[in-house]
This record gives sequence, C-alpha cells and structure tokens, in this order.
Amino acid sequence: MDFQKHLLSLFQRGVLLAIASRNNLEDALKAMREHPHMVLREEHFASMRINWDDKISNIKAIAEEINIGLDSMIFIDDDKNQS
Repeated sequence: MDFQKHLLSLFQRGVLLAIASRNNLEDALKAMREHPHMVLREEHFASMRINWDDKISNIKAIAEEINIGLDSMIFIDDDKNQS
C-alpha cells in the first residue's frame, strides 16, 4: 500500500502512470476495483496494457498512445522473470 500511495502522490503532481501487466484483463480490473487494499484505480492510469503480450511491446504501445518517448519512461517490475 505504501508503494501505491507513493505512486498516487506522483500522479497528483502530474506524473503519468501506466500499467504493462501480463495478466487476464478481467482479473486485474476486478482486483483494482474490489481489493480492499488497492489504492490506485483505473482513473489514475493514462494507459493500461493488461494482456499476455510481451512487456516490451506493451511498453512501446503505451509510449505511442500517450505520445512520449521511451527515454521519458521509468519501468518498475515485480516479476523476476522480466518477460
């Protein structure tokens, strides 16, 4: 929750947030909407790519969608496999 609160504070200062997640869209959205400890909600994200595509393709699609360069992005991943 502390990490999410920190991301929310960045959002409130104008930092764009996005999600690139290898997951089932419906499962991820349900967790975001219903989990009692979820601080961040759908409206906090400028873009969400939640699917089983590789993360690199999703990150490139996010950059294109919100019209920023890849050099303007920070990627944080909790997946040790980094796929």
